[in-house]
Amino acid sequence: MTRPIKFLSFALTVLTTALIPVMSHANPPVNTVAVETVKDAVSFYSSGLVANKAQSRLSFKTSGIIQHISVEDGQKVTKGQLLAQLDLSEIQAQQRQAQADFKQATLDVKRLETLVAQRLAPKEKLDNALIRKDKAQAALNIAEFNLKHSQIKAPANGVVITKHIEKDELVSAGQPIITFSPNSKGWVVKAGLIDREAVYVNLGDTTTIELDAYPGQLLKGQVTEIAAQANPNTGLFEVEVSISEEPFRLLSGLYAHINVQPEQQPILYRVPTSSLLTANGKQGTVAQMNPVSRNIEVTTVRVHSLSTDAVLISNGLNTDWPIVIGSPYNLSSQLIERREVSQVSSEL
Repeated sequence: MTRPIKFLSFALTVLTTALIPVMSHANPPVNTVAVETVKDAVSFYSSGLVANKAQSRLSFKTSGIIQHISVEDGQKVTKGQLLAQLDLSEIQAQQRQAQADFKQATLDVKRLETLVAQRLAPKEKLDNALIRKDKAQAALNIAEFNLKHSQIKAPANGVVITKHIEKDELVSAGQPIITFSPNSKGWVVKAGLIDREAVYVNLGDTTTIELDAYPGQLLKGQVTEIAAQANPNTGLFEVEVSISEEPFRLLSGLYAHINVQPEQQPILYRVPTSSLLTANGKQGTVAQMNPVSRNIEVTTVRVHSLSTDAVLISNGLNTDWPIVIGSPYNLSSQLIERREVSQVSSEL
């Protein structure tokens, strides 16, 4: 019984050795396609809010208590209309004080001019009086400026977007009181792009715009502003897209989706989705055939975007080597089969 078992083991070993060269060299045929360079393949999508081009926040020059505010959110106003005013008691008192100081300084200059002309006073005193007069004039100008800007008037015909404050509240200098939108400056969408999108966008690039309020209706637009640095809070580069047409009513705060078609396009390469062997985020692998040696090599690539039928590659490809479609001949799988055969032989 021992001899038949040893003979069977020897026969299987010989058979295994004979099969290995056949399995490791009989490479199945593969299908290949050339790498395709594509242009105008990239567009960038983002979302933002509609705003008036000249929308601004109106505020007071000085701090104080709101005496009255005469508008509400959404109210239409005319140019020069009084919108809000501070309590003027303190500001008017400062103006009267500045007027009195200037009047006194002017009288001092006139008196000393007469005395100096009669050689009854040194010219140095007149010079000092002139300096005091200049200071008093400056203080008066400031007081009158503050009084003028203690009222907020509509800078143009337009709409009050938001009233940020109420009567009798104490406000500080520069604090937004009213957000105002004029009628005649046009509308824009303000949105944000990530860094690898922003670098390809330039002023004048065309866009399409769709508003949630008007689904399915596309508007044309154009990039008019691009931020020079990212917003520190969001990490996005803010862009402003002007709306070229207004076929329906627009309001500040409408939610908008933009599609930017940059004139400057990155160089991308299109390959079939079936050629992608692995994918992990923006990194993937494909198989390429060396046209000289006819060997197949696996290449790591940077994936720009992926669809059901094509992959756009940004870098990593050897563009002169064809892409292998489907499952290429895989030497590692043959090695696994060989190990399995060896294990069977050893067990016998």
